[in-house]
Amino acid sequence: MNEAVSDTPEWDVALEALLREECLKRGEDLTLSDLRLIAATHSVRLDDILDSLCELVQHGVWSFQNGDGVDRNLCKLLKANHRLNDEQLKRFDGLWRPLDEAAAD
Repeated sequence: MNEAVSDTPEWDVALEALLREECLKRGEDLTLSDLRLIAATHSVRLDDILDSLCELVQHGVWSFQNGDGVDRNLCKLLKANHRLNDEQLKRFDGLWRPLDEAAAD
């Protein structure tokens, strides 16, 4: 039996829309500090934001720039709803932006 291909994105589309809007409003890439502020302002778990961003990067919708790239092992933890500690969160310190915005610069 063939499985139907799902049109449902693997990330939270509402969070992606919020992050895209924030990125456009600020006129620059989002940092981990920006993501913390967005999470606090909108009462969203930072881990949920990072989980969506990991999926967006994996699917080529957003980019993440730092020295090492996205830590795939931490992305797996986020997908399994683990909460990251401050040391783990430091690995997400870099620049996040929608790829279509990157092409516009």
